[in-house]
Amino acid sequence: SNDSHLWTDRYTVDLIPGEIFRVQAEIAEHVALALDVTLLGTEREAITKELTASQGAYEKYLLGRYYWNQRTAPSIMRAAGYFEQAVGRDSTFAMAHAGLADSYQLFPTYGIKNPPQAEAFTRAEKAARKGIALDSTLAEPHASLGSILMSHQWDFEGSEREFQKAIALDPRYPVSYYWYGELLMAQGRFDEALAATAKAVELDPGLAIAHYLLGGCLRMVGRLEESMAEARKSLELEPGFKFPHLNIATAYLLQGRYDEAWEELILGGIPPPLVEIHRKFKTGAIDVETAIRELEEVEKVIGPPPDAAAVAHFYGLIGAVDLAFEALEEAYATRHFQILWLRVMPGYVNLKDDPRYEELLKRIGI
Repeated sequence: SNDSHLWTDRYTVDLIPGEIFRVQAEIAEHVALALDVTLLGTEREAITKELTASQGAYEKYLLGRYYWNQRTAPSIMRAAGYFEQAVGRDSTFAMAHAGLADSYQLFPTYGIKNPPQAEAFTRAEKAARKGIALDSTLAEPHASLGSILMSHQWDFEGSEREFQKAIALDPRYPVSYYWYGELLMAQGRFDEALAATAKAVELDPGLAIAHYLLGGCLRMVGRLEESMAEARKSLELEPGFKFPHLNIATAYLLQGRYDEAWEELILGGIPPPLVEIHRKFKTGAIDVETAIRELEEVEKVIGPPPDAAAVAHFYGLIGAVDLAFEALEEAYATRHFQILWLRVMPGYVNLKDDPRYEELLKRIGI
């Protein structure tokens, strides 16, 4: 508090295999001693743990995490490559397997079609369980498995157990919190989701994805200006990350600021012709039937939507309720991860007054 130095020391070492972890542990021990902090047994064990004997594997792992946090399709694929290299250099490196799981499970979210969704999730689950088998005391593979159980298997109880286990093992690992926040959002537990995602931002304010998810939670509880502020923080950290633009666009739509919303939708990756149809419908220039006809014409030019979940969402936006539910049934049959956001994405929320909406939520298990 008075800016006086409590402890200082200098370290000069050759980075032979495994040496960096010993040095980190030694420094951590000295800092704890200087600050008069009593380390618990689990804490002491954590800081002295040698994650891998391969310095090269550790470097590849760090590169993987760097690109994984950028949240673009090319960066996710690049991250997977680095995690593969880390596993190749040390097949017993549990955190590298967790990183591989984290990458593969994001392939469908970012439109990466090779491998297809089902295979990507299968690879992700295999990698997560391998990480747990190698070291069950690490938070990372448990958090990975929690997300996979939610997105792929729709095992929400199992997912919550894994997230809570990850948080208990390492209360300072932010990924556990923001993925747990996703589960809570999907279930409509918005206040709990807000607390979890806020904790992730507190632990690491440099994570763009954490700010984005916190912004989504704030929108769901009606705090629109704060929601947009978090989305903008996310874009400052990772300008190539498109999803925050969609959060901002949705907030603008809820505020009736349509012109600003259309711009953000395009920045978020929505094709301009689709944005134009939405704009005309929202402003009353066309009715539902005309919007559907215009959509069919646009598809002849730009091609069909990427999947049934996207089709359902757009139909929900323009009020084509029956067509939206037809597409949702197709998405349900293929267990498309996106329909977990029935309570969150605006095109789906528009369908909530139809009895088929609650019935579908029950079938999914949320």
